[in-house]
Amino acid sequence: MAHAISDRGMMFVGQLPWHGLGRQVSADDSYNIDRCIVAAGLDWDTLKVPLFTKEGREVPGAHATIRSDDGYIFGTVGDVYTVLQNRDAFRFFQPFLDTKQVSIETAGSLYDGAVVWILAKLAGNLEVTYGDQVDKYLCLSHSHDGSRKLNVFGTGTRVVCQNTLNLAMGSKESRFFGSMRHTKTMETRLDSVREDIARANHLFLLEVEKYRFLAGKDVTPAKQAEYFRKVLGLPESGDLPTKSANRLNRLVELAETSPGADLKSAKGTWWGALNGVTYFQSHEYGRSQDARLDSLWFGGDGVDALNLALEMASA
Repeated sequence: MAHAISDRGMMFVGQLPWHGLGRQVSADDSYNIDRCIVAAGLDWDTLKVPLFTKEGREVPGAHATIRSDDGYIFGTVGDVYTVLQNRDAFRFFQPFLDTKQVSIETAGSLYDGAVVWILAKLAGNLEVTYGDQVDKYLCLSHSHDGSRKLNVFGTGTRVVCQNTLNLAMGSKESRFFGSMRHTKTMETRLDSVREDIARANHLFLLEVEKYRFLAGKDVTPAKQAEYFRKVLGLPESGDLPTKSANRLNRLVELAETSPGADLKSAKGTWWGALNGVTYFQSHEYGRSQDARLDSLWFGGDGVDALNLALEMASA
């Protein structure tokens, strides 16, 4: 495959997402689960079947998960693994769709359907300063190959440039509304998580206060360079290999030229420095556009760019 985002389908509402793929649906369809599932190419089931040796003997405690439409094998799982069908993942959002609290913004899969995500937009947005707004999203993601837990977490997108602020919900403890294994209790726990989604707007309000703090703090070129080096995991001083130096220079450039960099809230501020990083992560860093999405939403092992900016801006 040329890309990890499945060529079997992905849906979106509104503007074409920054990863440049997908099938557009109408704003009305963003509240219709069945139409979103079809447009996202997720209208199939996952089957959990026993594994056998080549001699025909069943392997105790071992199963394969496969696509119902073409038999594609996702991976192997154990006895306790419980399948979450795509339609049931979408239905997690049904109560919010019914009241128009959220709408499905984009949904799709990576790796031929092994990893599925649904991104739902919360009504309204938050303003960092005049003309600089952040949209609010909830993302549900899980895997059919047993490699990842089911997660429901908050994320944001800066309206002016569509850079993904996945680090924006702070620590994993506050960012994630639910993280659970694929077991029989999964759907019951999802019902409990749904009841807690009312916390989402409150958490976003707390988060935007951090953005406003950064927007009110000037950053010197030297401090910005120090910040970028730390984000990239580079030595704090000294000459750099060409590839590392190019990345550092690109971050400096993006802090000054990426969409929204000319806004008063961003120009010469820590908020601008953070958005240079998140724009780089969203649009340029990584092997492919799809690897960037995977890393941004589902990775989480890199430097926490937001908290690092807050720490350095407060020093």
